[in-house]
Amino acid sequence: MINTEYFLMKENDVNAFKASVDVFKEKLLALIDEMPAMTVRSFVDWEESVANPFDEIITKYSFLFSADQRPEVIQNYNEMVKYSQEKLSDLNYNKEYYNFIKTLSVEDEQDGILKDKMLKDFEDRGLNLPKSQQDELIQISKDLTDASVRFTQNIAAARKEWSFILDESSFNTLTEQQKSLFNEDRTLKFNINHIFELLEVCENENIRDALFVKYNEIANKGTEHDNFDVITKIVELKQKRAHILSKANVCELVLEDTMAKDIESALGFVMELNEKVLPAAEREHAELVSFAQEKLGVSEVKRPSLSFYAQKMKEDLFSYVKDEERQYLPADKSLNAAFSLIKEMFNITFEKVENGFGFDNIDVGTYKIFNDGEEKGYFLLDLFEREAKKGGAWVSNYLAPTADNTGILALSANFDKSKKGLSFDDLTTLLHEFGHLVHAISSQTKYRSYSGTNGVPRDAVEIPSQMLEKFAQEPFFLKAISDDKIPDELIEKATKLNKFRSASFYSRQIGFALYDLEVYQGKSKDLVLLFKECVDKTGPIKGSPDSNFPMVFSHIFSGGYSSGYYGYLWSDVYSVDAFSFIKEDRAELGKQFKDKVLAHGSAYPAKDLYLDFKGEDANMDNFLSFYGLNDEQPKRKMKMR
Repeated sequence: MINTEYFLMKENDVNAFKASVDVFKEKLLALIDEMPAMTVRSFVDWEESVANPFDEIITKYSFLFSADQRPEVIQNYNEMVKYSQEKLSDLNYNKEYYNFIKTLSVEDEQDGILKDKMLKDFEDRGLNLPKSQQDELIQISKDLTDASVRFTQNIAAARKEWSFILDESSFNTLTEQQKSLFNEDRTLKFNINHIFELLEVCENENIRDALFVKYNEIANKGTEHDNFDVITKIVELKQKRAHILSKANVCELVLEDTMAKDIESALGFVMELNEKVLPAAEREHAELVSFAQEKLGVSEVKRPSLSFYAQKMKEDLFSYVKDEERQYLPADKSLNAAFSLIKEMFNITFEKVENGFGFDNIDVGTYKIFNDGEEKGYFLLDLFEREAKKGGAWVSNYLAPTADNTGILALSANFDKSKKGLSFDDLTTLLHEFGHLVHAISSQTKYRSYSGTNGVPRDAVEIPSQMLEKFAQEPFFLKAISDDKIPDELIEKATKLNKFRSASFYSRQIGFALYDLEVYQGKSKDLVLLFKECVDKTGPIKGSPDSNFPMVFSHIFSGGYSSGYYGYLWSDVYSVDAFSFIKEDRAELGKQFKDKVLAHGSAYPAKDLYLDFKGEDANMDNFLSFYGLNDEQPKRKMKMR
C-alpha cells in the first residue's frame, strides 16, 4: 500500500533527520568496534535498515528542493545536507571502518564488485594519507557543501527578485499572446520559457535588447547575488583536494574512471570535434547574417537578436510557423506514446496510481513501474513549469531499483502548460529523460549503489537518454501521438529542423565542454575571461566579457559534471551509433541493449558493455552525418521569394 504522506513536509523533519543520523553513526561505530563476521549482503541489509529513517527524510527533501522551492523547503534541505556532511564525513577516513569492509565475506561476483568499489572509494578519498591531510579533506568537503549551497541560493534569490517591466508604449507593441506572459502591471517575472519565447518572437528590437541585458543580470558580477567569488572558491577547493590526493588537477582526479580515461583523450576529442564542427558553424552564422541583412533589412546583427533571426529564417526556409506542431502533440498522448515505445523496446510498463503520493500544491503524478512484468517500485512524473520549481529537466534516482528490490524515481521537466501541446523540442526532452528512467528501471544488479545510472561515468551516462530522444523525430512515433493526423510535410520539417543550425548548437556545447576542462585543469585566470576565450576558440561569434553564464553554470560548479561536461558530446557520438543500429529492429535490439548495457549499471566498464552490445566501437563520422555536420555537406540554399 502506497504511503500517501511519504513526500509531505512535517514540522519535526529536521530534528528527526538529525537524530536518525546520530543513531546511524553510533550504531555503525559500535558494529565496527565489534567486528562481527558478516557477508557483503548482510552488511548492506543492516546498513540500509539503520539508515532508512534519515534516507526517507532526505529523499523527500531532495525531491521538494527541486520541485517546490519554498523558503522553508530550501532552508530545511540545506540544514540537513550540512548536518549530515559535518556528522558523517570523518567516516570516510576511519581506518577501522575500512578494515571492517575488508573482512566482509563474498558469496558471488556481485558481492566482489561492491566490496571492491567500497574499498576503492576509501582509498580514492585519501584513507592512507596523514591525519593532517585527512582533516584538510574533511574541511574542504564541508566548505564545498557550503559554497554549493550559496551558489544555488544566489541563483534562486536572483530569479525570485528578477522582474522585467515595460512602459505602456513598448508593451503595446507586443502581440496579445506576448502580452499574456506579463502581469497586469506589465511586469514579466522570471520564467525561462517566457524569456526565451520573447527573445525568439518579439518584433521590437529594443525590447529584445533590454530583456537580454536583464536576463544576463542573474547572479552576475556586481549584482546583489553575485556568484563570481563563489565559483572561484569552488574551483580553488576542488583543485586543493586534487593536489592533496596527489593529482595534478581535478581533471586527472575525475577522468581516470571515465570512458575517456585521461585529459589528453577528453580534450583531444573536444578539439577534434571542434575542428569538424566550427567550419559548419561559421557557414551557418554567415548564412544567418546574410538572411538578416537581405531579407529583414538589418544593418547590424546583434547577439540579443540571434534567436529572433533564426526563427525568422526557419519560417522562410521551411515555411515553419512557431509551435505549429503543438496542436498535433498533446501532452497526454505524447506521454502515452512514450510509454508504448518503451514497452515495445524494453518491455517496461507503467501503471497510473490515482491520488498517488498525495501532493496538494504541485501537479505531480504517481506511477507504478514494471520491468518484464515484475513490479519495480514507483516513479513521480512532474512535467510542467511553476514559479517555485527548479529549471530544466532531469531524472532523480532516489532509491535505485535492483534485481530484487523496488525503488523510487522521479522524472521532471518544465513544459509550458499554457501551450496547447508539446513542441518538437519538448518531445525530444521527454524521451531523453525517459532514457534515464529506463536505465534505472532496467537494473538487474544486486546492489543499489551501482544500479542504473549510479556510478556510471559522465561520458557514458547520457548514451541511453540521447539514443532514445532520437525517436522523437521518427514518423511512426509522431503519427502515434497525433492519431495519424500530423501532416507528412510537418514530419519532414521536423527532420530538417533537427539539423537546422545544428553546427551552431554543437559549437556552443563544445565551448562549454572546453571551458569545463580548462577550468579544472587549474587555469589561473578570471573565470569569466576564461569562458570568453573558450567561446572565441569554438564558435563563430566572439564571447562576451560580461556574460553571466559561468555564474549560473550549475552543471560544473554545483552539480556533478566537473571535468565531465564533454560527456554530453562523447555520449551523443555513441548515442547516434546505437540509435542507427537499434532503430532497424527496435524491439529485438532494444531488448539486447537493455540486457547487455542498461541492466548492469556501473558494475562493469561502460566501454566493455557497449562493445558487448554492438560488437564494435562508435564512429564519429556517423554522428557528423546524422546532424549534417560533414565538411562535404552542401551549403544550405536560402529560399528566395
